[in-house]
Amino acid sequence: MSDLLASILFELLSEFTVTQALMHNPKAKFKRQEALRWDLTTHNWVKFQYHQLLDLNEVPLTLVPKHIVTDQYRYHADNYLMAQLIQYEQEAELKAEKETNPDAVKRNKKLIRSEKKEEMGNPSTKDLIIQLTLAHHSKDPLNTYKEDIAKKYNGGLSDSQLTSIIEKPYTEIAKGIA
Repeated sequence: MSDLLASILFELLSEFTVTQALMHNPKAKFKRQEALRWDLTTHNWVKFQYHQLLDLNEVPLTLVPKHIVTDQYRYHADNYLMAQLIQYEQEAELKAEKETNPDAVKRNKKLIRSEKKEEMGNPSTKDLIIQLTLAHHSKDPLNTYKEDIAKKYNGGLSDSQLTSIIEKPYTEIAKGIA
C-alpha cells in the first residue's frame, strides 16, 4: 500500500524535495528524471519530468514531510472489523440481551468475531468484512470508521519518535545486533 501511495504522491513529493533542498542548500545537486504520475482527469498514469535530488554520493533522495510519516498504517482491515463492525454486533447483542436480562454485559469482541465467522461458514476476513459492512450499511460503518481514525490521528510522529526510527539500525549495528 505504501508503494502505491508513494507512486501516486511522487510528483508532490518531488516538488517538496526540490523546495526543501534549495531552501537548505542552494547548491544542491539534481538530476533530471522521468517517471509516471497519476492523472486525475484522465484516470491514467502519465509521464512527467522532475528534478531528482542527489546526496553527496550522488544517491537519489526523495524527502517526505515529517508530519505525514507514521509508524503504522492507520487504515487496516482488521482494525475496521474489530473497531467498527464487531462493535455493532456487540451493541446489537447487548441490546437484545438487556431486554431479557438487565444485568447483561458486553462479551469479548474476539469471541463474537469467531462466533460470527463460524455462523457464516468460516469466511475469509475479507468476506466477513464485506458481509458485515453490507449488514450494517444503514449505519455507514466505513465512513464512521474513517471519521473515527481522522479524529484519533495526531498528525504523524514526534521528532523523538522519528529520530529513534531513523537511528535504530545504526544503534543496532553499534551494539552488534544487526
